Amino acid sequence: MIVVHHTVIPTLKRTIQLFKQDLLSKKRKHIGQFSKLNVGIHYVVDKDGAIYHLLADSIMARHIVGFNHVSIGIENVAKNSSELTEEQVMSNALLIDHLAKKHPSIQYLIGHHEYNQKALPHYELFLALDSNYLPYDKYDPGPGFMKKLRGKLKSDYGLAFEK
Repeated sequence: MIVVHHTVIPTLKRTIQLFKQDLLSKKRKHIGQFSKLNVGIHYVVDKDGAIYHLLADSIMARHIVGFNHVSIGIENVAKNSSELTEEQVMSNALLIDHLAKKHPSIQYLIGHHEYNQKALPHYELFLALDSNYLPYDKYDPGPGFMKKLRGKLKSDYGLAFEK
């Protein structure tokens, strides 16, 4: 599974600073009660479309409750969905095409806002070792960005993934 996010952080510099930390910010009280380990991500896409590879695809990153064990995460630098750029759409599509070729078992592509939708097929992969650590609704990167991304993947690369 590939999961697309946006950072809620306005700059690449601040995004990288966040992911460099070993421990979770004290502001992250909900997930901090389960582990002090910082969140992580495999890829970051800056507003200009530049792609940064932070973690090997084979390393489990803490970026999505219940799906970390089967997912590769992509963060897009943006404070909110209105700051996401066309360059990011193009770079995400290019990166996802690369990942699909490298990992042909990838079946699902979801936006973070779709992860807790139990009726979608990807939810069969949900795994919770701690029943108290439950998913909660997220809004990133939003339906508009995912619609553009899925359209680009289909038109330019002939790719269509399940949700």
